[in-house]
Amino acid sequence: MISNHIKGINHFGIQTVDIGSTAGFLIAELGFDTDSEYVYERAGGERHVAYLRRGSMCIEVCSSSQPAEAHGRFANIAFDTADLDELYERLAGKYGESRLAWCSNLRPQISNEPDCFSFTTPLGEEYLFYSRPGHTYSGSRNISGRGHAAVNVSNLENSVSFYRRLGFSLVRRTDYGDPASPAKTALMSFGAGSLLLIQSPGGSAFSEKGWLDHLSLYVDDPYLLHETMKDSGARLGERGVMHFCTEYIDVEYFNALGPDGEVLELSRVSR
Repeated sequence: MISNHIKGINHFGIQTVDIGSTAGFLIAELGFDTDSEYVYERAGGERHVAYLRRGSMCIEVCSSSQPAEAHGRFANIAFDTADLDELYERLAGKYGESRLAWCSNLRPQISNEPDCFSFTTPLGEEYLFYSRPGHTYSGSRNISGRGHAAVNVSNLENSVSFYRRLGFSLVRRTDYGDPASPAKTALMSFGAGSLLLIQSPGGSAFSEKGWLDHLSLYVDDPYLLHETMKDSGARLGERGVMHFCTEYIDVEYFNALGPDGEVLELSRVSR
């Protein structure tokens, strides 16, 4: 089974036009630290990469001298937050209230008040911040952990089935909005990480590229998994299993595509 090869979420990858601004926000506002940073040549262009960590969370921020490729439907990263109001006021005071918006409550069974707000950076990257009633938090800068990354999908059932085959578990299903034509969501978990699958009313994925570039998953043997997924008819990257090694990182990986073109990076990291 494909799921036997997947061990957990490695990182979320962000493609940005200004790595300094994106990494700076994650470090200054959300408490991440730089794990490693390097520049290398790929496909005739220069690629700048920084790995940022906070506890078990890892985000890869990368920029390139080449135009970004279209990479599917990832939409945002969400975080759990200790004090939603305090964080809202701090971000509004620094970046302006026009970049923030309270979201419709997606969990009316818990509260009728908003428990989530969105923040859009000057580069257009979107973060969501949630409160979790009754949860005990620890850590600095008000951020207690990664909540989920969101993926826009065209057929929720197909996407739920796909991620289940990778080893994710369905946590809950939620419909919201117009009862006659609701948006449908499914929260999928894998260890401490989660994906929120979102089918918009009408059943079509958003046409524009999301700002997240890929989701990386740990695997035991990328070569064996590549053959297993190839035999199952999965859509795979044309270059097969690749080996990338610098003084900072040694990784063997290949890319696979989800039902709506979202890029999954299946990787074994030696260091």
